[in-house]
Amino acid sequence: MSLDIHRAATRRPILLCVDFDETITLHDTTSLLFQLSSSSASTQQQLVTQYVDEVSKFIRRYETKWQQQEHSSNRSRSFDCAGLREFLEGYAAVDLRSVQRVVECRALKGIQHQDLVKAASSVQIRPNCAETLAVADEWNIISVNWNKKLVESVMTQAGVAHEAIQITANEMKVDRQGVTTGEIDVKVQSPMDKAQWIDKVQSMYAGTQPTVVC
Repeated sequence: MSLDIHRAATRRPILLCVDFDETITLHDTTSLLFQLSSSSASTQQQLVTQYVDEVSKFIRRYETKWQQQEHSSNRSRSFDCAGLREFLEGYAAVDLRSVQRVVECRALKGIQHQDLVKAASSVQIRPNCAETLAVADEWNIISVNWNKKLVESVMTQAGVAHEAIQITANEMKVDRQGVTTGEIDVKVQSPMDKAQWIDKVQSMYAGTQPTVVC
């Protein structure tokens, strides 16, 4: 057996886990969903304003806290895992309240499947995205995007073959006509959720233990 064949036979397979918005795509697609919905511009603006205000207040509180810690501590700077987790959990709570407001006012009601598929064609993906995914032995998208069907449509129209199991994202509930009701089945909402899904995907991946790249 040649050295190259031996290396190919013994190397650990690569499982590539990636985000969707602004990782695969050039821009965030949240605004696209609002454009397709039947909610009023004033409702959408109110939701955006509430979200921005709450996030800004949260960030300011943490900036003050970090500055106080930096001035009061004589210890050398080191990675604060517990502090990072506390920040991410706090930010996730702010984001969840925003999602709840979106659902409560049914801001994403009225989106038809055919309009979603059509809109997906306008979403730009990053150069060499398909080629990068093809390098991995297996890839999965784990996204906080509110509409899994949008993610699937974008990937399909970009020429990236995939199975439904390869995409994990939130899903909008639909009525009997296939039109969104404004409710969201939340599956991925925070960085902690993403970490759990990565562990789950890794355990489901067939073959030897993969090298996970995120």
